[in-house]
Amino acid sequence: MKLSREFDFIGLQLCKQQADLFMHASEKGIGSYYFVKRFVTSSLCDELDSLQILHSSNGEQIFWDENEKSILKQGQIIPPMVMHWIGYIYRYISYTENIKTLKLFKKINILYLASVYQPYHALDPKEAVKNIKESLGIDEEKRIKKVIEKYRAIYCA
Repeated sequence: MKLSREFDFIGLQLCKQQADLFMHASEKGIGSYYFVKRFVTSSLCDELDSLQILHSSNGEQIFWDENEKSILKQGQIIPPMVMHWIGYIYRYISYTENIKTLKLFKKINILYLASVYQPYHALDPKEAVKNIKESLGIDEEKRIKKVIEKYRAIYCA
């Protein structure tokens, strides 16, 4: 069972770091989907997910050194500020819910996140995530409650 954690100073720093990385990819003209797909399978993403990045200082530079030439500069380029928010939201969810970013990428498409940027980017991240999950039908807590209710209705009646 995954354990959630409170959003704190460390979470904020990780969110900012990932948000800046996503924004820089857009500024470099790298296709957003290809960038995120490469990022979520990278060692840098693993370090962010496991918090090991806190013990190294050059993870972002290593990522660019290893990947910049091979990441496709084609496909839709989401504007830098939108990519910044997408990077922040992915890391916020990963950090607070203790979920690997790769799993989030598979559940929450970046094009969907780009489409909800306008109404959600000014919200508190916790509220934005709640709205995103509700609209996609991936609210785990509600899903578990429904399963329990069905179980009780069948076996406890």
